[in-house]
Amino acid sequence: MTKTVETILLELNKKGFRYKILQDIFKRNVLSLIEVEVILRNLISLKDKTTPEIIILSQCVMKCNEFIEDPSTLITIFETNKNEGNRSSVGIVLVKINTIDLSVWFKKQLTEPSYAFYKLSLIDAIPKKMGFKTNDQRLDFIKEIFDTYRTAPNLITYFKKYGSREDVSFLNEKLQKYPNDKNILRLLKHFQD
Repeated sequence: MTKTVETILLELNKKGFRYKILQDIFKRNVLSLIEVEVILRNLISLKDKTTPEIIILSQCVMKCNEFIEDPSTLITIFETNKNEGNRSSVGIVLVKINTIDLSVWFKKQLTEPSYAFYKLSLIDAIPKKMGFKTNDQRLDFIKEIFDTYRTAPNLITYFKKYGSREDVSFLNEKLQKYPNDKNILRLLKHFQD
């Protein structure tokens, strides 16, 4: 058990919560905002570590149904941690929690020109967390990041959901650029059937 987890358990116990180990927190179905604020306040001390406790603690944050006003700890870990698994897990949390508008941040992360495995988790923000009002806006963004993330299953799923037969010419252009790309071929088949 890391010093950070010991501190979290101690602080939570002082606030009336009875936890002995991290798994006691993780087993809970719902956590209060007070519990999550204690976790976030202390989680920042792990930002440079590759410990699996980052994944467990960040997943605990998702168990809060209340509005989380300050996700900056999670953003810092996502942007700076060296472990892609930790970053990906934190990305999932950022997409799922009820928090401030992160649409500009999500877009910035996904429009950076180089592929990053851990950013695949942010693609799931497209339907509801990027501020798009229409499916056409969602599809335009998907097309913008298509070259970088065309192999991502969730991007292909959203292309199918928001695209139409009108997008066959776009896909044919991409097929010229990426010959025999299985995802592009599947999308073409989907819209041509």
